[in-house]
Amino acid sequence: MNFVHHVIEEQAAQNPNSTAVIFREQRLSYAELNQRANRLAYYLLNRGITPDSLVGIYLDRSLETAIAILAVIKAGAAYLPLDPTYPAERIGYMVQHGGAQIILARSDNTASVAGYARDVVALDKLEGTLGEFRSNNPEVKLHPENLVYVIYTSGSTGTPKGAMIPHRALWNHMGWMMREFPLQPHDRVLHKTPFSFDAAVWEFFAPLMSGATLVMAEPRGHRDIGYLARTVVDQQITVLQMTPSLLSLMVEHPEFERCASLRRL
Repeated sequence: MNFVHHVIEEQAAQNPNSTAVIFREQRLSYAELNQRANRLAYYLLNRGITPDSLVGIYLDRSLETAIAILAVIKAGAAYLPLDPTYPAERIGYMVQHGGAQIILARSDNTASVAGYARDVVALDKLEGTLGEFRSNNPEVKLHPENLVYVIYTSGSTGTPKGAMIPHRALWNHMGWMMREFPLQPHDRVLHKTPFSFDAAVWEFFAPLMSGATLVMAEPRGHRDIGYLARTVVDQQITVLQMTPSLLSLMVEHPEFERCASLRRL
C-alpha cells in the first residue's frame, strides 16, 4: 500500500514549481511546501515523535497549518486538530484524553494550551532553527494500521470521543473520492471546512495529491457567504464542497452569479 504523503512527495518531485497552497497574498510551490514540511518533520522526530504518537495542531487556517499537517504525518505521527475557537475545557480534554505529546501553535496563542502537553511549540519562532534540519523526505517505516489523524466528535450526546483513523482508511477514502471526483492540475479547491471536521480531509489532501492548487480560506471565513462567493471569483475556484444548507444560501447570494469558474459543487 502507498501512503498519502508519498503521493504529495511525488507531486513535489514532478512539479516542483507549481503552486501548491495559497493563503491571502502568500503562496507556496510544491517544492517549498514539501521542503518546509520535511524540516519540521525532522524536528519532530528529533523531539521523540514515533508512529502512533499524537501531535496537536492548534492553529487557525494558514500556510503553517498545511505545513504542520504534512510534517506530522511525514514524521509518522498522527495529527489532532484543535480548533482555537473551542472552549479551553474541551481543548484540554482532547489533548489529555488523546495523549498528545506535542502541540504545534503560534507564539500568540501558546499560553492557551500551555501545560496540556509535554511540549508546546511556537512555529513562528522556529524559522531559524528549522533551517538546521534536512529538507529531503524522511524515510519513516509505517504500517497501514498506524494512525494518521484523530478527530473528536462534538460530544453533543455525551463526552466527546476520539475517532482514530489509520493510514489504510485515509488511503481508501482518498482513492475512492479521487476516482469519483477527479481533480486536474489546473483545478483550484477552496479549503473552508474547519480542520476539526472530517469533511476537511478531502478538501486538504485531494488537491495536493492531484497537483492542483489548495486555496485556504480566511479563518472563520466559512461563516460568511459573501466572503466565500468573492473568494471563488477572486481566486478562480473550480471545485467547491458545501453542505446543502450552506449551498442554498450561496446560490441566493447576488455574488454567486459571478462564480463562473466553478465546474463542480
